[in-house]
Amino acid sequence: MRWLIGLLAVVVAGVLGASLTVPLNAATVGGVAITQSSLNSDLSAISSSPGYQCYLDAQLALATQGQAQGFQLYGAGSSGATGSRGTYTNSFVRYWLNEMVSNVVIARIAAQRSLHVTNADLATARTETVDQIDAAFNQLAQSGVQPRCNESGAAILASLPAAFAREQVLNQAMSDVVEANAGGYTLSRSSVERFFNAHRSIFETICVTEAQLTSPSAAGPIESKVLGGATLKSAVPPGTSATGCLDPSQVSYATINQATTGLHPGELTKVLQDSQGSYFLFQLNSRRPSQFSKVSGVARQVMLGMGRQKATALLKESERRSHITIDPRYGRWVPASNTAGIFAPLEPPVASIPAISKNQPPISTAPVLTPGSQPPPGSQPPTGPGASSSSSGGG
Repeated sequence: MRWLIGLLAVVVAGVLGASLTVPLNAATVGGVAITQSSLNSDLSAISSSPGYQCYLDAQLALATQGQAQGFQLYGAGSSGATGSRGTYTNSFVRYWLNEMVSNVVIARIAAQRSLHVTNADLATARTETVDQIDAAFNQLAQSGVQPRCNESGAAILASLPAAFAREQVLNQAMSDVVEANAGGYTLSRSSVERFFNAHRSIFETICVTEAQLTSPSAAGPIESKVLGGATLKSAVPPGTSATGCLDPSQVSYATINQATTGLHPGELTKVLQDSQGSYFLFQLNSRRPSQFSKVSGVARQVMLGMGRQKATALLKESERRSHITIDPRYGRWVPASNTAGIFAPLEPPVASIPAISKNQPPISTAPVLTPGSQPPPGSQPPTGPGASSSSSGGG
């Protein structure tokens, strides 16, 4: 009798499964479909590139201030680094599908505003995509966390399947054109120059003299000499100072700009300490306007940054107003004002699961599989109601 009940549970589950139709779309956004095949294609592309996975992990670590070190990409059925991948975890699929939904919403905003992406925009967006990957790794390292990979952004983008790489570049270009429009500009060179001319003060070239100190206390005697009319160069031992100018395209510009803001030529900054623990003192020599040709790239990024807040508000409002549906296997769309997105699917009522005790192995005997592990000889992966069963929705 016990065997018959178990067999009946298997038969009923098979009949129920046969009567269901797998949705063709993973999601729809205002009638625009995100197909199941496009989601699976993206997941396969990410799965094929350890470098891109490393980049996504770095983004997650930065967004959570190190509380989360990375995504768990693979779910039940994984059998090692080179074996069968099995399924993807539901949490990662939800994350990526949410990204795809946002990209469709951004494209719809662009269409509604008659905004178009040019070949030049795509070329610039490709460079930006590479720079963003490199920047994520650099920021992570500066925060004290070493990225788990050592690839450049260019190498990672080149390692991706061509169609997926083009998709990411197009998404970047679409975001750029919407951000520029939200701020009242376009991506054309003339529009970026118009922005530059309206905000010249934030693109000044700063000329300084720097001196490395043995300790913070060494600044006292130097400051006294400078107050007496000496230059920083003459107030420190020979060979311990240098003079130069920085424009906004240089890495250390933001730090020097902040340290010298409000100073008059000839005045000293406070003692600064770099990431290596060395101490420095700077004397402001001059501030002068920068040439647009030298800082056009920086001006473009600042322009986009100023429009980003408005563009984000547009995105949230559009997501709230759009009719968005999600394949229930992946989750449910919650159109909250501040936290719109795909949330974990609800668990089915226990009463709706046929013969639950027969379909769920005892916890003490169920093997625990993690990405990269092998199941014990003679064992099978979990087959209960909580186990993964589809190529992109389980785990």
